Amino acid sequence: GGVKVDKTEKIRSLSFPALSTVGGGVVIGEEAWSGTSGLFTVSAPALESIGESLRVMGNSNLTLLSMGTLSSVDRHVLIGSRYSSAWTNSNSALRSLAFDALATVGGDMIVEGPYSYEEASKLPLRELSLKSLTSIGGSLSIQRNRQLTTLSLPSLSSVGQADTVYYVVERNSLIVRENDALTLVQLDALTSAGAVTISSNDALQSVSLVALSSCRYNMERFRGLSGFFVGYNRLLRSLSVDSLSLVDGTFRVDSNANLTALSLDALQTLSGDLFLGPQTSSSFRRNVVESLSLPALKSVGGSLRIFSNSALKSVSAPVLASVGNVTGVSVFSNTPNGLVDIKSNSALTSVSLPALSLVAGDFGVQLNDALISVSAGALERIGRTFRIERNGVLDSLSVESLRFVGRDFRIESNYALTSLSAGLLSSISGDAVIGWNSALKSLSLNALISVGDLLFIRGNPQLVFLALKSCDATVAWQTAWRSHSV
Repeated sequence: GGVKVDKTEKIRSLSFPALSTVGGGVVIGEEAWSGTSGLFTVSAPALESIGESLRVMGNSNLTLLSMGTLSSVDRHVLIGSRYSSAWTNSNSALRSLAFDALATVGGDMIVEGPYSYEEASKLPLRELSLKSLTSIGGSLSIQRNRQLTTLSLPSLSSVGQADTVYYVVERNSLIVRENDALTLVQLDALTSAGAVTISSNDALQSVSLVALSSCRYNMERFRGLSGFFVGYNRLLRSLSVDSLSLVDGTFRVDSNANLTALSLDALQTLSGDLFLGPQTSSSFRRNVVESLSLPALKSVGGSLRIFSNSALKSVSAPVLASVGNVTGVSVFSNTPNGLVDIKSNSALTSVSLPALSLVAGDFGVQLNDALISVSAGALERIGRTFRIERNGVLDSLSVESLRFVGRDFRIESNYALTSLSAGLLSSISGDAVIGWNSALKSLSLNALISVGDLLFIRGNPQLVFLALKSCDATVAWQTAWRSHSV
């Protein structure tokens, strides 16, 4: 059976000194408006296991919950949860949770304040220490604990590896969100998680996940939907994910205004998007990461998007071979899969993708004011549009291996560009537009034999060498006729 404690307004302290095992669940509180408002302390000093869930919520005076010998809960531990009918259903006086022996939770472990900011700000819980906890089958959700300063889980090695999806919308994830006073997240024993979300913690300065090697669900039907997100932590200066090699979903670092370094040396496989930058152009915070080095990354199943990073100087992925495939999942539902989108990074000087051969969607490098060089010498096939536009100091571009462009080929308004060589490019399915590159002197398209629509070359006043050696007479004549100036 189970244990339920509810509507005991006149009881101040409750103890179960001999209780060692509960085959069912344990419920303390639950009713928001008529719950255990009189209880100040609850203890079960001999309790070792709970066969179902432990639920503690709606206890307005409870200050201490002590179950120091409890080692396992087969289903959930819910301490003040969103999964109740009341907006403010919480343990508004709770200062201490004593779960010193708790080692395993089969489902979710949730420690949450109410959605009401005013009510959540009153919660006095300042420290959550679970030194023996090693595994959580569902989600670990630490949210809206506005005065929480310390989160200590030194032994936790696994989150979200159960074969069942539980309550949390993010599905079997590590979630640390909206804890305004939290300064450190240190989970140095964690090796695997279904997904990771660490966001909107205003005082957070350091995140250490040095042993984390994978973000991946056990459940086949959810493959590709997990991921890694760290965003909107305005004081975050350190993010350590040195061992992360696999993300079965999206990797996103967004709007951490003081994060200058990001090390992803072990990352090899990403089934979704890699996104560095704010989600939209209207985001009021920016990343200040200075370099993005991906020395081991071999494939990106979704898109590679590097957008509006004001301090970013270099992007390097020396062994990245492909971007986009049919199983990749984009974090943005209205965005095509398989993009390389490097845009509006004002300090960026170099982009090095020397092994990249296949891009399933668009390849775009745009509006990078300091960009000098783009290296993509192995690039052979673009599924959609190839676009190099408005990079003011870019002086040379070589895509000597490029053979096919599925839509448009556009080189526009790169005012320092002096030469463009695409000597193997034979087929462009849409338009070919090379215009308003005021320093362009040399253009080599030796192998071009097919343009689906318009071949447009205009506004390149310094152009003195144009090679279209394999171009048939009709296309050459249309070039001169439609562009008005060659």
